[in-house]
Amino acid sequence: MLMAQDRSEAPAGDCLREQIQNSSAFVYLLVDVDFSSWVEGQDNVGCNRAAGIHDRRGSRNKKGRTGVVDVNIRIKRAAAEHFSALQAVELASFETLRATGAVTGDATASSEEDLQRYLDAGFLYAAFDEGDRLVGYAGGYVADGWVHIGEADVHPNWQRKGIGRRLMQALLADGQQRKLAGATLTTDRFAPFNASFYASLGFQVVEGEACPERLKAILRTEEAMGFDPLRRVAMMLAY
Repeated sequence: MLMAQDRSEAPAGDCLREQIQNSSAFVYLLVDVDFSSWVEGQDNVGCNRAAGIHDRRGSRNKKGRTGVVDVNIRIKRAAAEHFSALQAVELASFETLRATGAVTGDATASSEEDLQRYLDAGFLYAAFDEGDRLVGYAGGYVADGWVHIGEADVHPNWQRKGIGRRLMQALLADGQQRKLAGATLTTDRFAPFNASFYASLGFQVVEGEACPERLKAILRTEEAMGFDPLRRVAMMLAY
């Protein structure tokens, strides 16, 4: 799973929001608002700000300075017609993860069956630039009353700009509105834009007896696919 690193500031705004606390990490999610309007990015600026989405939003670049995301980046639901673009973003993002040592071998992307599963579950969100070019996505499905995030990627040209965080906030808010128990995922333990990024959203590492069998099974499957089991970790966020 790939994700652009983001250390944005805590959100502020007048819209209703709920603060979820997990091990000193916070994630702010909208409650009691029209979800379909704010995920578009431009349609509800006030609610976007309440979710930590600002017109010119800061994220640190390699020199420690603040980068910005243009207001024209829109987060909206993806469709089957976007599958090839989603896969292209994922293949490009693979190289970012390879540079950290998290993956080796030929670049791979989610199958159309995987993407269709996310689409059928209603958990397939994409980020589009002002030219309507797809630059990132996050997808998941419901398992045991939780939304499991199967994949999240941002194109290398658009990483470290807060887009990954916006995608995750959209997916997490959707799961909360559906009254699910929370969110789960598996990711790389050491890549800075993986486990530490998700921890900044409120996810916690679960290991041993605390790790549900469903997540253990996913970790075993990943090991069989060639992932280093010492690097892989399961994480959960309870709403």
